[in-house]
Amino acid sequence: MENKFINLERILSVFFLLLISSFYAQVRIANSAANQAAINSSAFIDASSNPTYNQSANVGKGLLYPRTDLTTFTAFSGVPVGIANSYPYYYDGFMVFNTSSTGVAGVGSTEGALCRGFWYYDNPSTSLTGGTWKPFRPGLCSVNPPVVTGLNCSGAINAGSLTQGVAASGVNTQIPYTGGNGESYPVGAAVSSTGVTGLTATLQAGILANGNGTLTYTITGTPSSAGTATFDITFGGQSCSFTRTVDPSGSPVVLNCSGAVSQGGDFIQGIQVTDNNHFTIITFTGGSGSYPAQSIPSTGVLGLTAALQAGNMSTGQLIFVITGVAASVGTASFTFTFEGQTCTFTRNVVSGVDPNPNEVVMCGSSKAWMTHNLGANPNIDPNSISAELHGDKYKWGRATPALTQAQDQSNFGAVSGWATPNAPYETWGTPKSQTDPCPAGFKVPTSTDYAILRDNNTITNIGFSNSIADHMNYGAVVRFYCPATNNTLQFPVSGMRSQQNGELQFRAYFGMYWNSEPGYTNMSSSSVNPGAESWTGIGLSVRCIQE
Repeated sequence: MENKFINLERILSVFFLLLISSFYAQVRIANSAANQAAINSSAFIDASSNPTYNQSANVGKGLLYPRTDLTTFTAFSGVPVGIANSYPYYYDGFMVFNTSSTGVAGVGSTEGALCRGFWYYDNPSTSLTGGTWKPFRPGLCSVNPPVVTGLNCSGAINAGSLTQGVAASGVNTQIPYTGGNGESYPVGAAVSSTGVTGLTATLQAGILANGNGTLTYTITGTPSSAGTATFDITFGGQSCSFTRTVDPSGSPVVLNCSGAVSQGGDFIQGIQVTDNNHFTIITFTGGSGSYPAQSIPSTGVLGLTAALQAGNMSTGQLIFVITGVAASVGTASFTFTFEGQTCTFTRNVVSGVDPNPNEVVMCGSSKAWMTHNLGANPNIDPNSISAELHGDKYKWGRATPALTQAQDQSNFGAVSGWATPNAPYETWGTPKSQTDPCPAGFKVPTSTDYAILRDNNTITNIGFSNSIADHMNYGAVVRFYCPATNNTLQFPVSGMRSQQNGELQFRAYFGMYWNSEPGYTNMSSSSVNPGAESWTGIGLSVRCIQE
């Protein structure tokens, strides 16, 4: 029995000795004379052979490295340094998991800019600060620093406004640069304002162009006073200063939401609105400085958008232009916030079809104009830009077109048999003749009708060409606008067909429309001129007016 206890004692002694050796084999600590297992092992830490902690392959095992923000890591601890048994290589090979996504390390130099991930300290020197932090995966970081050859603070592009005592919102400044090297750059450190204090400018992350571009600085904070706020910035090896004006505080803005004024009438379900004729005006008092643009989608009835253009508070009114396609019948609501106040205005959406979708009455006359040229596609928005709106070409006095829209746009050259006269000779005039091509209730306008249109409405010229042979340019129009009714009447600059052989001329250069006298109205980029013309064999567009 005694021998059994002796054997058991020996067995337990050996077991504990092996267990201690096993623990030393798993965790080896530097500068520990008792750690003999590390002498003959290439692995400094070996936890793979520990059966206690590796019983299950379903539970992940790994090393959890220290996390640190290298921008705030300003010194290596531990003394002495550089002797045989205490950091003899000055932390060469030191590794951390860096949490900063910008800037540079606080000690030593940094290869490029910091990014989140594993970094190591490459230090072949004999100084603690002589090393360089390098990323384990350089592709995730910008190894090459961003560089520009110049910053143009005097050419700054400003958005939003600043007012004394009011927190900045939607304010930024773009600084043009030259000679960018195409490298990415992180969010910058906040730059405090001088002069007027209380503001900071923060560079937004981006990628430099290979050449010229702009840097965007977002401005936040509350300006302490009125005046000029100055920001001294440095980027890519260049420095400059830009300024922002801070307006004095005015009386609080008071919106007159209940007094909203709507123009353009009700919206029609399913009918697209693309012009500027439907808008709502909100008046207000107080405030100073400028305000930014807003875009407000409709609620209730969906599909419409109210757009407020940037402006100055001295006007005392906000004008929201409404476009889009109303998805249903009912009330479309638009809610917006302006200078800390929330306001809602509404617009009605009705069902049905416009009883006169292709007619419009303009200022100066009670007679309705047709909104499309004869032969144009009546389903196309008449105030849009489209080849489908140019229509047919007529010779004066003829009841039928000399060329349809399709023929006019498929052959720009001479037309076979164009100069052959038709017999008997037709005529237009007043009252409406039998050969007048306009539909019932309408006729070819007189030169006086065109003169009234010209003299009583605002004229806008769009897309005119400098060439008389720009045959494929369907983008030029002359637009008449009546402020009293918000109505628009648009004429494509469709050119003419020559009297000699029917060849196309002057598309996008002259808009030429038949009068009933005979004669035609010539719409150029500088004038609208109703006149007489004896060349009745030319081919021109026709727009009809109510009898």
